[in-house]
Amino acid sequence: MAKAYYDASNYEEALATYDACLNKGAPKGFAEIARLGRAHALEGLNRLDEALAAYESFDQTCAGHFLQPQAKMGIARIYALQGKKDEAKKLLEDLKAEKTGNAAWEMAIANIEGVVNRYEPRAARSLFDAADEAAKKIAPAPAAPASDK
Repeated sequence: MAKAYYDASNYEEALATYDACLNKGAPKGFAEIARLGRAHALEGLNRLDEALAAYESFDQTCAGHFLQPQAKMGIARIYALQGKKDEAKKLLEDLKAEKTGNAAWEMAIANIEGVVNRYEPRAARSLFDAADEAAKKIAPAPAAPASDK
């Protein structure tokens, strides 16, 4: 259910459902999925420090788990969002070296690398500034004054 909430961009409900699963004692094999899903939900809520801590905890405590690369890619995304692109790139390079020969992981890592390389933080601006810019683009140019020749 939590994944369905996440896929619908309902990150609050996804987080609550993952938390309930973990608090009630997830069935064997599902606790790790819920922990990683929780990190994704926190990222979706833009609670980046908490998401980073959750991804790092998963990475450290679940070494060798088949989802560990997902946690590393989550860490890289958070680093990029925090303006630490060099750290994100280094982490992805290390992951790429570890997963060489696994086509699925190579493709996933390449996709994240593209996102990290292209990411530029947006400057904060008001809705009114954006509306003014748009209005200037569609406003007719002022008429040129008539000459007296």
